Amino acid sequence: SMVGWDGSPPAASFRPPQATHRAALPETTSAVASANGAAEDDSLFEITPQAIRDQTDPRTIIMIRCIPKHLDRDQCVQWLLELLQGRCTTMILPTLRNRHANAGLAYVHVTTPDAILPVFDALHGKLWSEPDAVAKRRPVEVVYAKIQDMAALKTKWMQVDE
Repeated sequence: SMVGWDGSPPAASFRPPQATHRAALPETTSAVASANGAAEDDSLFEITPQAIRDQTDPRTIIMIRCIPKHLDRDQCVQWLLELLQGRCTTMILPTLRNRHANAGLAYVHVTTPDAILPVFDALHGKLWSEPDAVAKRRPVEVVYAKIQDMAALKTKWMQVDE
């Protein structure tokens, strides 16, 4: 669902992800099943900073994966707004109602493609320094959302959340 920001500071226990010192990060799967059952190449959703700098990739909706599930919405919104420096129009932070936790991902619509770069540079491939065991093992992924329409994403997550 949609989120707002009330300006409250993040909880003291929150620490943003840190650079990993591993030699290699786990590889992502090469294909995922789309809604119609056909395979899609994950590379279609990878962010290429040079394509953004060259202004050849106009996409403006990103998905951030591997957010620790114990973080609350205000904490997530706080650090994303700091990274984006006001260059964001909408955020969707899906929650799992039955678990009272975030779904481990966020969708962010930025004002221009180059607004993606600070988020990508700060988060992609980094590990969380949180007690969440899964978050400590899996690096954060910043990729383009498969659906580049915030209204459609909101509708999708409202259906999933019911």
